[in-house]
Order: sequence, then C-alpha cells, then structure tokens
Amino acid sequence: MAFFSGTEQLPLREVLSGISSTVSLVGWVVILIPQLYENYSLGNADGLSLFFCIGWVLGAIFNVAGAIWAGLLPSVIGLGFYFCVANSVLLLQACYYRFIAKRALENGVFESEEETSPLLVGDTVADRRRRVSVVHTQGEPDVAKLLMNEDDASLVKKVVGPVAAIFGIVMVGTVGWFLAWKSGAWEPSEIVEPGQGPWGALVVGYISAVIYLFSRIPQIIQNYQTKSTEGLSLLFFMISTLANLTYGGGILFHSSDRQYVMDNLPWLLGSIGVCSEDLVLFVQFYLYRSRHRRRRVSSVSIPAPGAIAHL
Repeated sequence: MAFFSGTEQLPLREVLSGISSTVSLVGWVVILIPQLYENYSLGNADGLSLFFCIGWVLGAIFNVAGAIWAGLLPSVIGLGFYFCVANSVLLLQACYYRFIAKRALENGVFESEEETSPLLVGDTVADRRRRVSVVHTQGEPDVAKLLMNEDDASLVKKVVGPVAAIFGIVMVGTVGWFLAWKSGAWEPSEIVEPGQGPWGALVVGYISAVIYLFSRIPQIIQNYQTKSTEGLSLLFFMISTLANLTYGGGILFHSSDRQYVMDNLPWLLGSIGVCSEDLVLFVQFYLYRSRHRRRRVSSVSIPAPGAIAHL
C-alpha cells in the first residue's frame, strides 16, 4: 500500500516508521525538561533516585557506543551524544540539590531559626519549607478543606497539561517528518543485510538494554518505601513512554523480518521493555496521589495566638 501517491510514493510502513522515529526524536530532545523544572521549582531532588539517574547515564553511554560500533545513522549517534549530556545534567542537578544545596540550607536554617522557631519532633528541613504559614485569628478557616479545594480545582490542569504536551510532541514530530520528507532531508533507510552487523555492537547494545531495564527499579523501590511520588514529574515519564514506544515502532514499522528484529533486539528491549516498568510508576502515581494531599494538610503548623509560623 502506497502513501502520498504522485511523483513520489512511499509504502505506508515507511511513512509510519518515519513518523514514529521523528516523534521519538522530539520526545528524547525535550524529555528531561519537566523533571529538571520540577527539581528547580521544589529546590530539591529528594524524590528522584540517584541510582536511577546513574543508570540512565551509563545506559546512554553504552547505547551511543553500540550505535557508533554498529555504524548507525549519524542522527542516531548525534542523539545518543545529546542524551549522554542531558542525562549527565540531570544527574549533576540531583547531586547538587541532594548534597550541596541541602547542606547549605540545613546550616542556614538551623543557624537563623534555632531560637525563633524550635523544631518539632521528627521535623526536617524539607518539612519546614513545606509548612504553610497561617495567621491565628478568630474564625480561622478550615485549612485542610482549603487545600483539598485547591487540589480539586487544579485537577483538570494537572491532567490537561501533560496530555496537551504529549499531543504537541506527536504533532511536531509528524509535521517535522513531513517537511523533512518533502524537502529531501529524509529518505527511507536501506535494510542492512541480516546478520551482517558487528557482534560486538550487539553485546554493547544488550549491556545498554540491561542497564536501562534495571535503572527504573531503584526509583520504583524508593517510591514504594516512601509511599510517595512527590518530586517526580508525571510528564517526564509520560514522554519517556511515548519516546520509547515510538522508537521501537520506528524499527518494527521499517521491517518485521525475523533476522532484522533479532539484530535490533537490544535496542527494542531497551526501549519497549522499560515501558512495562513505566506502567508500574504510573500505578504508583495514582496510588500515592492522596498521600501528597495528606502531607500538605499535616504539614500545616498553627502557631500560638498572635504569632505567625515560620516557613
């Protein structure tokens, strides 16, 4: 079945492969922005597992090494280098907030507020920063009710925002592929002779896939132990799922030949395989969503009459 018939024709599978690959490319380019912003807005990266970040960096390094060894397209290799740099930025940001900024904040808070705002039992610096400042007056409003109303009012925004972002990535990728194809910048890739790729590249590819598969486990365990996904960007994992699915789709739409699939199996495992783990994370986002509300309510500190709680 041909698509875009006329002077130029493309099989439908090549069209789907090209669109999928371009959507995946757009997704990988912007994937870290939501999580980087989440860490910046919170002023910490406590919700992010460092082992998860380290796994992403190592997986990206082995991925680009395998791509170079296998002689993949320059765009694939370039994207691999970009991902190495981007993942390193996320890891460095997490380390900065976890070790440097947190220590400086603890020292500053304890020195400036030791006398004016004594710590509650089990209180932490993060609890201090989250505590809501409330003025104790006659006819004080129901703080818990206000917070729940605020959450309910922003529910639509929390849902519509990520969905709109995903739709935008798909549209940008689709239009981008069409323009690249019409301008001649994109052409269907030739299928490499089955079994002719260097075996060493496959080994490196499998190592990358294993690292990617195991990298999410520390994050899932941390979420389970804390019973919270606070500090994690839902959009970050939604884009990850989209990018991984379309990356695998770009390969499978191109050819479903058994040997071709086996030659690309490491990259398929490293992309589509982690989507099952992302499903676990989405379930955790759903299960632990009410805990965020309870933590916000329980973090409210009502000061003595005439006093104002310190943030």
